[in-house]
Amino acid sequence: MTNEALTYYFNRYWFFIVSLGFKLINSKEISEDVAADCFIKLADREFESEVKARGFLFTCFRNEIKNLKRNWVTRSTNHQKIYEDNIISGGAIFVPQEHELIKNEVVEMVWEQIKSNCSPRELEVMLYLYKDDLYMDEASVKMGISVFTVRVLYNRAIHKLKRINNLSQ
Repeated sequence: MTNEALTYYFNRYWFFIVSLGFKLINSKEISEDVAADCFIKLADREFESEVKARGFLFTCFRNEIKNLKRNWVTRSTNHQKIYEDNIISGGAIFVPQEHELIKNEVVEMVWEQIKSNCSPRELEVMLYLYKDDLYMDEASVKMGISVFTVRVLYNRAIHKLKRINNLSQ
């Protein structure tokens, strides 16, 4: 791609892409980094028209943001699994950062409230949604029930937790 074409695409789409990324991940710096990577990939290719170049740029950006979010979720899920395994086995938990320890204590308290106040089906839904990090439609397939039923069970569990929280204040 020529410098003029790249400059044209940069001037035309940079702000829009960075703004879109900010809406998706709430970080201007990360959004700018991902957008810069996409423009570098764009510079290495030739396109027949502006429509195809624009499509490539937006698809590249969307995929990079999805990968970034997926990596965040995977890391978060892995940390949570290690934490839950230690709780279940009664093992000691070493967390070097104080805020992680506080977060884990809060998660443990909420989890205890879920286990003691929710029905087995509501508990199963919460496990699929939070522990296994599934979407409602994926949980419905695993449980053999409709998405609507999963949504109802989830809302009931959340309502119970909110009610318990209001009573304890």
